[in-house]
Amino acid sequence: EREREREIVYKLSSEQLSQQLSSEQLSQQDHYDFGMRALKAVLVMAGALKRQFSHLSEDVVLIRAMRDSNVPKFLADDISLFMGIVQDLFPGVDIPKVQHGALTEAVEETLAERGLQVVPTQVLKVVELHETTRVRHGVMLVGPSGGSKSVCHTLLSESLTKLSKRSDHETTQPVQTFTLNPKCIDMMELYGSYNEATAEWKDGLIAIIVRQMMQDESQDEKWIIFDGPVDTLWIENMNTVLDDNKTLCLANSERIKLNDTVHILFEVKDLAVASPATVSRCGMVYLDEDVVGWAPAVQTFIDKELADLSPELRSLVMNLFDQFVEEGVKYVRKHVTEHIATTSLSLAMATARHFVSCLRHNVGLKTKLRVPEGEEGEDEEDSGTKYSAVDLLSVSKYGGKDQVHGVMRSLFAWAFVWGIGGTSIANHIEEFSDFARDLFDQDQQMPSFPSKGTVFDYYVDWEPVLKQMAAIKVWKEQNAGVEEQADNLPPCDKSLVSFAPWK
Repeated sequence: EREREREIVYKLSSEQLSQQLSSEQLSQQDHYDFGMRALKAVLVMAGALKRQFSHLSEDVVLIRAMRDSNVPKFLADDISLFMGIVQDLFPGVDIPKVQHGALTEAVEETLAERGLQVVPTQVLKVVELHETTRVRHGVMLVGPSGGSKSVCHTLLSESLTKLSKRSDHETTQPVQTFTLNPKCIDMMELYGSYNEATAEWKDGLIAIIVRQMMQDESQDEKWIIFDGPVDTLWIENMNTVLDDNKTLCLANSERIKLNDTVHILFEVKDLAVASPATVSRCGMVYLDEDVVGWAPAVQTFIDKELADLSPELRSLVMNLFDQFVEEGVKYVRKHVTEHIATTSLSLAMATARHFVSCLRHNVGLKTKLRVPEGEEGEDEEDSGTKYSAVDLLSVSKYGGKDQVHGVMRSLFAWAFVWGIGGTSIANHIEEFSDFARDLFDQDQQMPSFPSKGTVFDYYVDWEPVLKQMAAIKVWKEQNAGVEEQADNLPPCDKSLVSFAPWK
């Protein structure tokens, strides 16, 4: 019996030591907490794991609980340091990978239904959020804009609701969400206030939502999501809610007890002004912008907005983004001062929107490239508009493949200049211009900007391109039903794709 007691004391001491070493050796972040509440969360998770997996040894259960409780809140560089501390305290213990097959499958299905890309790191963050909500009823999603915080909790709520409808997941409950921005209203509107004239109490938004939840006697999970900055003006009044007693205390001395179906979620950029008392009461899940990155968002945008283009052309567009955007973002971060702070995602999406908008300005409905009227007459679908239409796919089929690819590359170069470099202050425009010219000159297939002025002084010259594509369509109509011969095809001069100065 005494040997058993010594073993338990040793393991608890090891866990406490790991928290102490983590606080000393890992980077200092506002959302890190290694106090007694964090230790309790590890023990609660370890107890739940032991009851669920009774065949596992206590060392394995404790290490897994330490990992699952702490890793979600760490920055990428701190994860390897933390796991090194754990391995030093429990040498030779092999920790099996956790399988969340049903939840992972449901998350991937939800992503597919929403038309989003399946990114393994994002799916992992959704699973980590789920594990954190199992041991903490208050959870903060921390990270910069573009880190997919909103998408993360939305995916989890929809996936759990999906699983709850399956007969083999009777313990999983559907999720109801209530989202509000705590900084868009004042404190009286948020929590409630007395009417000075009548001395009557009026509930605030939080009190109304909590009362509504308590009137719902179903076992559905209920999430209150605070999507806005956390500061001491309003968050301190939530400390009693985030405590284990889960009680909302109002200024009229009323106390509303929350049941176990209620969870409090926060979406915040950082916790620079939050008190340690608030930080210690919440579980943390950190989502950096690198968790998803910009590429999946751009891929989804291109697939949706340019759905009528051929897969070959969409692949060409995405290859251009992969080839040049990351280099452009790195240069902006290192050498450029911006008028407005941006993220990598915002720069990449700005480039994609510039590309699509310019393409649509010169492209008719669906995949048709418009030609100035008078060259061939008005098209029926575009009657009354400035342009008639030429089918991009037909142009590519009838000898204009290089021409179409040249148009795409020229458009991308223009979109890159304004999407990536458009936020630069005036003093850095010339430097960015030199960088863009050098970057595109490295690829012989990319068009070259004229050497005079900056790259911001030019736009894509469409007129000669459109004239040639009109000739291709006219040739196609005149030779309908006749087998095409290479000698009869109209010429396709790639050099017609060029840049012209703004007038």
